[in-house]
Amino acid sequence: MEAGRRLSDHDEGFVVSRHLPREQTLRKLIESLLQRLSAKRACIAKLLARELLDPACGAHTYVASGLERDFVLLQAAVRDLIGADAGREAIRLHALSVISECVFYCLAGEDPDHPLTQLAVRLPNRPRLAHFLTRRLLGALQWDGAKSEVSNP
Repeated sequence: MEAGRRLSDHDEGFVVSRHLPREQTLRKLIESLLQRLSAKRACIAKLLARELLDPACGAHTYVASGLERDFVLLQAAVRDLIGADAGREAIRLHALSVISECVFYCLAGEDPDHPLTQLAVRLPNRPRLAHFLTRRLLGALQWDGAKSEVSNP
């Protein structure tokens, strides 16, 4: 329960402003999530993964509950980027993909000797990783937009 509370605590300086460009808001959200899941708090990402993998933990998703605010904020950022007409399912899946990537990279960063981590060059620092994840999501959102324009003439 403490891990979920710590995960839900945002930085004191963390503020999502409507005055920031949408891409910058998204990047701030991702960087904040990466910060709260890595370094001294990597145990939180490990507990979250355990909740996902262990059926005995399934009934108690204390850590995952700490991600509710992030999930809501990410959905709002995605909706702002692709428009209110976008399907709820697509918005939710994009937000969940960002969260899962953040958890994965934080876990991968904990074990630089793991064979999977060795397949890539060393993981970038948190701001560069947040930038990469933001660009990847923006590309996916553009692709989704182009795909729906083609399928719905």
